[in-house]
Parts: sequence; structure tokens; C-alpha cells
Amino acid sequence: MKPKVPQQLFSNESVATPKHDEMLLLFSEESKLLKGIMNRLRPRKPTEVPQRHIHNTNDKYFCERFCCSYEKIESSSFHISKSDIVAVKWEPEKPINSGFNKYYIGSVDLYVTFKHYFIAQYKFFNADKEVFLQSPIWSRYSLICEFKPKIVSFSEVIRQVKLYNTHLKSNLVVVITYSDIDKYKKVFESQNILLVKLSKDNKIEDLSH
Repeated sequence: MKPKVPQQLFSNESVATPKHDEMLLLFSEESKLLKGIMNRLRPRKPTEVPQRHIHNTNDKYFCERFCCSYEKIESSSFHISKSDIVAVKWEPEKPINSGFNKYYIGSVDLYVTFKHYFIAQYKFFNADKEVFLQSPIWSRYSLICEFKPKIVSFSEVIRQVKLYNTHLKSNLVVVITYSDIDKYKKVFESQNILLVKLSKDNKIEDLSH
């Protein structure tokens, strides 16, 4: 009995075109376009830092271990003093398999994992002194990029990337196209998908959100 040849669940004829390859190369590991999208996940203020990484400045054990007597603390603050993207892993055409038999679902055009390295700085104030504490933090992120030179059916694109993300569980799903995105913006926004339009000279011309 001949083994079954894996069949992709979604038609993706654009993958075999030179334009699709060109778009993939535009978002190479070191490209400014890709870094611009990764930067959208970078914490820019304390409320955007994943809570699992933040020490509670009202916690008595934390304060007395790193600072001074908890009872003497009059106020405290927390902010990010440095942030950078490191450890980027670039995986074009990443296959997705599911189930015990590893059923082939499809291949993501581009899957990127990376880490944000940032410095959390805590300040404690009391009548006697001002104490500073710096804590390095590494936070892992991932994103899915699908390249569509032309969007023929927006519902087909949404079904495709949502299925992929069901298995990969990335922090951000991005669809990149040369098509006009005005009429699709709200639909993609409602599904938490970032829609990016490239100009003819391969610059980001518009974003859905």
C-alpha cells in the first residue's frame, strides 16, 4: 500500500510564485521590516510587562530582602530602563503536524521566535534613603507571518492563519499583502490579526491596528 502524500488543507498557489519568495526574503532575520513588527510586542511601559516577571513592591518579603524594613517604606515605583530583542530564530515554511499520526495541516510561511531582554528597575523611598534595584528579565515571544501578494478571499486567509495559530499559539499573527486593506481592516482587527500592506517599493504603507 502506497503511503499517503500529505495534502495541505488550504490552497496556497501564491507560495510557488516569485513574488511570494520576494516577500519572504524582505522579512529575513536581519530585516528592518521584521524588527519593526517584532517591536510591536516589546514592552514599552510597566503595564505591558508580563505580570509573571514583576515583583510585587507591596510584598513584605520582597521589600525586606532587597531593600529595607517594609514598615519604613513610604512609596515605591517600577519602570523599564532598557529593552532589546535577542535570540531571534527565523523558520520559513515551518510545517505543522497534528495528532498521533502527525497529520499534515500545512506550512506557515514564516514562524519567528525571539526574546525580549529588558531591565526592570524598582525604586523604594522612605524617610532615610532612596533604594534602587535592577532586575534583568527575559521574556519569550513568537509570531506567525503569512505572505499574500494578493488577497483573493479574506475569509480563507483568516481561516488559514487561525488554524495555524491553534497549533502554534503565537503572540502575534501577521498577514502581509500588496492588496488594498481598507475594506478588510475591521474584520482582521476583530480576530486579533495584524494586517500589513506593502507599497510597490516594499515599505510598510498601512497597518490594520
